[in-house]
Amino acid sequence: MSAETTDFERLLDVVVPFAIQSLAKHGEFYPFGASAKTDGETAASSTYDGNERPNSKDVENLILEAFRNEVKAGKIRAVAVCTNITVVVPDTDKATDAISVRLESRAGEPLAAIYPYQKGWFGRINYGKPFSTKVPGEIFSKALNAK
Repeated sequence: MSAETTDFERLLDVVVPFAIQSLAKHGEFYPFGASAKTDGETAASSTYDGNERPNSKDVENLILEAFRNEVKAGKIRAVAVCTNITVVVPDTDKATDAISVRLESRAGEPLAAIYPYQKGWFGRINYGKPFSTKVPGEIFSKALNAK
C-alpha cells in the first residue's frame, strides 16, 4: 500500500465521520478539510470569515488557498476538502445531495470520494453507494506551479 493511499484513507477517516455527524445533527455542514503533514501527523482544518452564515463557496476557496500556502511552505503531503454538493449518481439520471471529499497529494492524481445521501422523514439521512471520480487539481498543482 502506498503512502498516498494510506494518507487518503486516514484523511477520509477524519472528514467523513464528521460530515455524517454534522448532517445528522444540523442537516448541513460548511466546507472543511484535513491534511497529512510531512511528518505524517493528520490535522483537521476549517476557516471562518466572520460571517454568521457565510457563502459555502467562499469558505471552500479560503480552505483551498490555506492549503496551497501550506504546500508552498512544504508543510503538507496530502489533503482532503469536504463539501456538500449536488451530484448525478452514475448509471442514473437522478440528482441527489452528497458529501464530496476532494483528495489530493503531491504524488498522485486528484480524486473525489462521493457519498450520496437523501434526507428522509424525521431528519433521517439515507446514504447511497459511495463512488469516486477524477477531479482537476486545485491545491498541489496550483501551489507548485504558481509563479
